Amino acid sequence: MTIPESTPRTSLSLAEARRLAVWAQALDGRWEAPPGAEGVVRAVERLGYVQIDTISVVERAHHHILWSRLPDYAPGALDAAVAGRRVFEGWSWRRTAAHLPTADYAFYAWRMRQEAARRDGWGAWLAEHADLAEGILARIRDEGPLGSADFAAPEGFQGRGWWDWKPAKRALEHLFISGRVLVASRKGFQRLYDLPERVLPEATAAPVPSGDEAVRWLIRRILRGQGLSRTLTGWGWDVTREPLSSTLAEMVAQGEVVPVEVEGARGPYYVLPEALERLSGAYPEGAGVARPSEAEVRVLSPFDPLLIDRPRFGELFGRDYRLECYLPAAKRRFGYYLLPLLWGSEIVGRLDAKAHRAEGRLEVRRLEIEPDADASALAAALARGLAAYARMNGCAEVEFPEREAVSPEGLGETLAEALAAGGGGGC
Repeated sequence: MTIPESTPRTSLSLAEARRLAVWAQALDGRWEAPPGAEGVVRAVERLGYVQIDTISVVERAHHHILWSRLPDYAPGALDAAVAGRRVFEGWSWRRTAAHLPTADYAFYAWRMRQEAARRDGWGAWLAEHADLAEGILARIRDEGPLGSADFAAPEGFQGRGWWDWKPAKRALEHLFISGRVLVASRKGFQRLYDLPERVLPEATAAPVPSGDEAVRWLIRRILRGQGLSRTLTGWGWDVTREPLSSTLAEMVAQGEVVPVEVEGARGPYYVLPEALERLSGAYPEGAGVARPSEAEVRVLSPFDPLLIDRPRFGELFGRDYRLECYLPAAKRRFGYYLLPLLWGSEIVGRLDAKAHRAEGRLEVRRLEIEPDADASALAAALARGLAAYARMNGCAEVEFPEREAVSPEGLGETLAEALAAGGGGGC
């Protein structure tokens, strides 16, 4: 998208941009939410989505993301929010499986109808296998929620890999993404699908917005959750593609979206006017995100929405953190499951850990503090953060079996002593 030269520009320093991103993500220590399911609903509504992931070497991503904003969070609170039909599972605007606000359902319904109508990708497969899809829908209609395990594979079928699913599972995934079924519940970690009108009766009865309303909502939704964004990628579109490009241009011209120049960034970022007002009000010139002595370093999920857009994360926070769990062990540069460490509005390091839940210990497999961060100044805050993260994982102790895997040298001993003094150390 090309912005006319006459459009007023606002400039942000890199520090201001970071503060805006951290504030929008409810990670600045100033956001308060009620306990239990109500807090979960408000967190999901504020973020826009909470990504679901199956990796369980530590607590799964969706629980971790919510815990990072809700210190008293317990997984049962998410279950209660889903059971209360205020949060549902769907395909987020980032095209990931996620927990989404039921208040946003109508806009996702519009997008799901677009997917179902396509004659390539998901829509084409469903059209080609209409008999199979209709048969699955008929069984769900008659029997209630069903999962992939309730449908037998054809005789002689042998899957050849992770994505080589039996036909019924593939059909269920296509029906889910096109909105013809929704996730009613889970059995273990397996989805059980039902008809949308039975999962979300009130939301599915509401009118579906127009295309223009949906795209405008998408832009506002991205910017509310991210604080500021340059790529504005959602539903497979970005600022160079229609219909996002022309709608964004209209919103800029009408003052609904403000282009800003960020120190050192390539091209403009976009923000909502109220976010800029919030930034100037909450953080007067020269003030940063508070880092009081009692604060703790936050251990973030690699799927946290603050950093899931890796190019934006690198540009704003100056870190090139890649998730390596999908690589062969020999090709990993850091470790299996990289967990960024946030202190105030700065990313100060990274952690690779494993929760040994049966033994009640969190194993620190690798820990690195960035060279431009003051390890001695943040050691106490990091010890508190590790202890809190261990508790979230159901572990009473944090263990450092290999001190040479902790950088800078000597930090492992300092952390172990601090944790032991607080009742959560190990060696």
